[in-house]
Amino acid sequence: MLFHIRKNDYFSTLATILRFYEEYIQSAVSTDSKMRELELQTIKSIIRELLYLDKNYIIAPKDDNKTI
Repeated sequence: MLFHIRKNDYFSTLATILRFYEEYIQSAVSTDSKMRELELQTIKSIIRELLYLDKNYIIAPKDDNKTI
């Protein structure tokens, strides 16, 4: 996580990971169709928000001495 934050690509990396889940949900046959649609809408919304954040913001630490 910190690697991606330092490289300023955390949001886009997380969006990419969610796209893999999106593809899985679309291909899943065992999930109820209404639930699958809700899951897809949720993931697509999160992806849009992450890509917006990636384009317009960077993550900066509140305290430069603090690390995880």
